[in-house]
Amino acid sequence: MKRILLFAAIFIFAACGAQVETRTSPTDGKTLVRVPAGEFKMGITAEQEKRLIEKQRAAAGGFEFEKPEHVSNVAAFWLDRDLVTNQQYKKFLDANPSRSVPDIELEQLKAWSWDAATRNFPAGRETYPVVLVTWDDARAYCEWAGKRLPTEAEWEKAARGTDGRLYPWGNDWSSDKSAFGERGAQDAAPVGKFPAGASPYTVNDMVGNVWQWTSSLFEKYPYNANDGRENLQAQGERVTRGGMFAFGAAVSRANARNKLAPTDRAISVGFRCAAD
Repeated sequence: MKRILLFAAIFIFAACGAQVETRTSPTDGKTLVRVPAGEFKMGITAEQEKRLIEKQRAAAGGFEFEKPEHVSNVAAFWLDRDLVTNQQYKKFLDANPSRSVPDIELEQLKAWSWDAATRNFPAGRETYPVVLVTWDDARAYCEWAGKRLPTEAEWEKAARGTDGRLYPWGNDWSSDKSAFGERGAQDAAPVGKFPAGASPYTVNDMVGNVWQWTSSLFEKYPYNANDGRENLQAQGERVTRGGMFAFGAAVSRANARNKLAPTDRAISVGFRCAAD
C-alpha cells in the first residue's frame, strides 16, 4: 500500500493518562488514532463468562468461539476514530459512479436504503454510520481512502487495550456510554455521540452502535494471523465486531464475536478502516 500523502497531519494529545497520536486522511477527512504494537489479552475468561451469565442474563454456552482467552500480539497500526458515515460514504460513491448504493428491497427497511436514482442517503442521516454495506463494499471504500479493514485482533486491541476489560470504558456496563437502546433499540446513533464510552485509545462507538466488518475469516481461537484467516481471497464468513443498538451488555462487548457472509447487508452492520 502506498503511504505517500496518505495522511495530511499528525497530532499528539493526552487521553486516559497516555499520549495518543492522531493523523488525518486527506481522502475522506477522517481522524485516525495510533494503536501501539505489543501484546494484549484476547477472548473471554471463565470469570467473565460467569459474570455475564449471572448479571447480564447471557445464554450459557454462547461463548465457545471466544475461548480460550489468549495473548495476541499486533504490530502498530492506525484506526479510524469513528465509524464511516453516510456523508463520507457518499464521497466514495461520487468518486466511483459504477458502484451500487447501499439499499435493500425489503419494504420495512426502506428508511435505511439509499435512493438509486439520486445516489443519495436518506434525509437527515448525514452523520449516522453507513449500513447496508457488504464486506466487499467496506473493503472497496477503505482501499479508495488508502486504508484497509482492520483484522479482528487489531479491532479487539483498539477496543479494550491491554488489560482484558469487557467494554471499551472498563468492566462495568454503562447504558449511557453506547448507542444501545437508541430510539427504543430500533436504530443506530450518529457517530461519536457517546465520547464517554471511548476506548483506551480514544476510539468511539466500538460497542453498541453497529456491528463492524473486519478483514478476518471466522475461525476458532486462538487467533493466528498466519493460518489463512487473513486471506482476503478465501471463501467463508467474515468476522464482525462490536454488537449493535439492539443488544446490551451481554453482546455489545469488546471481546464478542459475530460472523456474516461477505455478501450480507444489514441495517445493523457498518465499518471503519485501519492503516499500517
